[in-house]
Amino acid sequence: MIFIKTRKELHEFLNADREMYIRKSLKERLTDILLSRENYHIYQFVKAMRYTQFYTTRKQKSLFHQLMYLYYSRKYNKKCVKYGFMIGAMAFDKGLCIYHIGNIVVNIQCTIGKNCKLHGSNCIGNSHRQDDCPNIGNNVRLGVGAKVIGDIYIADNVTIAAGAVVTKSCYEKGVTLAGIPARIIKKPSN
Repeated sequence: MIFIKTRKELHEFLNADREMYIRKSLKERLTDILLSRENYHIYQFVKAMRYTQFYTTRKQKSLFHQLMYLYYSRKYNKKCVKYGFMIGAMAFDKGLCIYHIGNIVVNIQCTIGKNCKLHGSNCIGNSHRQDDCPNIGNNVRLGVGAKVIGDIYIADNVTIAAGAVVTKSCYEKGVTLAGIPARIIKKPSN
């Protein structure tokens, strides 16, 4: 699980996530909001997730923090239902990029590193027991329909091809996994 312990960390997470969704110019940002574009809605979901992460770690401190936890958890859960996501709020490190709304399942017990990219219809979850969940490194990209299942480890900079089903650990950095069951089809060129 990824914990956000301080307000400074919260702002670091939000800034890293914002880069994935919010465009630079004011005109582009206003256009995204006015036209209700997908990237704007996904960022609102990620923002609610980050506040839920933050207040989950602080809810024992005071009644105010408990109320804020309840408020953001409710907001987060409503967005999950609205957009078709079932994502554990504590699973992702900063820089999460979700390309499309709909059908993403991530078990609450998973630990996923920085700059993860999800293309949609993904499942990252347990195999048999609740705690049999993947541990995924930094800069991992999951193609459309890619699944990562079980108590396995995925190294940094791995690309999981569209439709792949990963059920075994991959300790080699920078490779591409594809197939059912997934295997290495491409190694990094040095």
